[in-house]
Amino acid sequence: MGKRYYCDYCKKSFADNPVSRKTHLNGVVHGQNKRSHYNALRDEEETLKDESSKRPCRSFLSAGDCKFGERCQYSHLTNEDKARLTEIVNKKKKLAEMKLQEGSREEDNSVLQSLNAWQSEKTAFQRESENGSIVRKASAIIFPDYRLASCFNTIVNPPPSLLPPTKEELRAAEYAEWG
Repeated sequence: MGKRYYCDYCKKSFADNPVSRKTHLNGVVHGQNKRSHYNALRDEEETLKDESSKRPCRSFLSAGDCKFGERCQYSHLTNEDKARLTEIVNKKKKLAEMKLQEGSREEDNSVLQSLNAWQSEKTAFQRESENGSIVRKASAIIFPDYRLASCFNTIVNPPPSLLPPTKEELRAAEYAEWG
């Protein structure tokens, strides 16, 4: 038996060959199922925008049912549904604006704090340079502290190429002059 293609939208499987797959993907039922799947994932703002541009469906409003269902070109939202969606959209917009304002305040505070920290470091550096202690610090070699990445901690015996160099190895290393 050959490979089978399973369509998640239609919950149906069939022989996986180019002709039957193309026929299925271009089919009306598949298109309806795909459209209804993505319509269920739309947010309120998109739904309100689409439904506001449509005229109300007469058969749905009078009988409460429409023979076209989701394929109907008219809106099946009542005025109460539209009002509810409008309220939800407005609340979401207000929350987004409030978060944006709070975020900008926090950003301003963090920028001020980082500027103050930078300024204090700069003044400390200037004081030390006036005292001559910077020269003594520059003569000492500072080696970086290499650590094994956390994703490699589970390896029992990692190869030497993954192991970080020790400070002794860095001190003993000879560097060639380039140029």
